Amino acid sequence: MESLRIVITAGESLPLELVRSHYQLLPHATLYNEYGPTEATVWCSVYQTTREESGARVPIGKPINNMQLYVLDAYLEPVPIGVPGELYVAGDCLARGYINQPWLTQERFLAHPHVADARLYRTGDRARYREDGNVEFLGRVDQQVKLRGYRIELGEVEYVLSNAPGVYQAAVLLRQDKPEQQRLVGYVTGQPELKAMLDQIRSYVVARLPQYMVPSVILWVESMPLTAAGKINRSALPVPEEITGQAAARIAPRNQVEEALAELWKSVLGVPDAGIHDNFFERGGHSLLATQLVSRMREVFDVEVPLRVFFERPTIVGLAEEVTHLRRGELKASKIPPIVQVPRDQPLPLSYSQQRMWL
Repeated sequence: MESLRIVITAGESLPLELVRSHYQLLPHATLYNEYGPTEATVWCSVYQTTREESGARVPIGKPINNMQLYVLDAYLEPVPIGVPGELYVAGDCLARGYINQPWLTQERFLAHPHVADARLYRTGDRARYREDGNVEFLGRVDQQVKLRGYRIELGEVEYVLSNAPGVYQAAVLLRQDKPEQQRLVGYVTGQPELKAMLDQIRSYVVARLPQYMVPSVILWVESMPLTAAGKINRSALPVPEEITGQAAARIAPRNQVEEALAELWKSVLGVPDAGIHDNFFERGGHSLLATQLVSRMREVFDVEVPLRVFFERPTIVGLAEEVTHLRRGELKASKIPPIVQVPRDQPLPLSYSQQRMWL
């Protein structure tokens, strides 16, 4: 492999962890990240990575000769640098259209709004321009989902998950395997030892994403199922229960705190039993139910357990340890202070919102 000088990757988003691994194994070979749909003859932009690569994402680079990349809004107008939009491709490499599919051709291949006799191809990818002129790929436009009132870009979640230590590849789905039970499920590949590190991966994600974007379940799979085109076949990813094994024996509570927590779990989740090592999210929980459970724990134990801790230690045994520590005062957890009634017979200061309205 010493004679190898260039390695090119394309087809899927390039994780930063993979770039670092490449230069550790092949320090003498330059890694290029390329981008391009089939409709643009496969290749229309390229980015040369370095050993010192950093940042949130590995860019897809700049357009090659005779090609142009545009990041546009819904009105086909350019968006400012750093603002996400939809990626359009123009130039000599564009295909004429789809054989025997005139409607799809009309939908995807558009007349260029600013250049006469030119065309644009609508990729369906989200992207943004960086200040250095490189383009960042942000995922698919159709990967935006809505969960409990929040709009979530699955590509954003996948990117954070793929950069977790030890993760080779990641995919995130919005699943509804049971009626009225939607949840985000993350899948990761890596060495078999990664199966024992899923809690650390969850902590990595929790520290970098809002709670509503954190997958309820993160699962290790040996490899990602692929389509004939080499893309991740998301519909073939397994149901979480097929991996976690619902039939596994559950360990009963061992003390009063665990017993009280188990009763709260059964009430909030609507399940007949709860083992001390069960994962709240794998049993069907989500962020809203977690908020309810934190509130119920406050009433029962008279302590304030941060919601963040719940995501980091989503088992009865983990939460029981937190409650015990809080009761003993080993952690600086605060009880909610009582609300003090303020006299209303004197002028009160305006809030910031009220100050904006003051004339």
